[in-house]
Amino acid sequence: MNRRNFIKRSGSLSLAVAGLPLAKKMQPQYTKSIYSNVVDHSKPNQYEYSIEVYHNALTNFAKATEEEKNIKLFSFLYEKSGEYVYKDTFQYLLPIASITKDSKDANTYIIKTKSALREFGKLEWPKELAANPTFKIKINESAVLLDKTGKTFTTMKLKTVDDDEECFITTACVTEKGLADNCDELTTLRSLRENYMRQTPQGETLLAEYQTLGPAVVAAISHCENRKEIYDYLYQNMITPSVAMIKNGEYQDAVDWYQGFSKELKMKYC
Repeated sequence: MNRRNFIKRSGSLSLAVAGLPLAKKMQPQYTKSIYSNVVDHSKPNQYEYSIEVYHNALTNFAKATEEEKNIKLFSFLYEKSGEYVYKDTFQYLLPIASITKDSKDANTYIIKTKSALREFGKLEWPKELAANPTFKIKINESAVLLDKTGKTFTTMKLKTVDDDEECFITTACVTEKGLADNCDELTTLRSLRENYMRQTPQGETLLAEYQTLGPAVVAAISHCENRKEIYDYLYQNMITPSVAMIKNGEYQDAVDWYQGFSKELKMKYC
């Protein structure tokens, strides 16, 4: 990049990070957990299912907030084998109707839902599922979505830091928007990480720093009342420009842009 373009881009970055929303009223220190099933992308017509749930609502429903008393269910259809961009999707808000402990396992909770509300997407609701499905969740291990007969429809495993493959902030942003784990944004940024950043000592150093910074930023934002506003801003002003730079072959510019935002996020929210 020539000096003029460098100065122009640096000025754009300064303006972009200056517009980050202020963190509003902090919530109780509870965060949602995500469970997802395994998708075999080598086969056609594969469905990915995932849920977001607050564990504290399962263990102490009476003290949970109204937001925490819901489960969000996502589904993504990958129509062609080898395809990592979904064809269709849905997101449902499932208010919790009742919670009981499994008589055979004290760490497993049986959750019945009510008043299912489609929030977005046109993917059809599976005919095997009840209109208001039931889940069996073993905290920090697995979540089983039951069909109409009470049998297993799909089993989802808890997503961990390793599952997010170090793309902590991007993963949080796209999850908030209901995008798949293999969406274009995550795939593109993971490619930058593996094919560009890991090839240099500087890149490896930045990735090592980000392993500490990323989770801290995500944890801090998750406690903000206006986290949706924050993640929407990051998606539009941090992630989307970075992806565009990568696709344009401007790899170091993308690294600098993402790094500039990350440092500001630490100062602003952590």
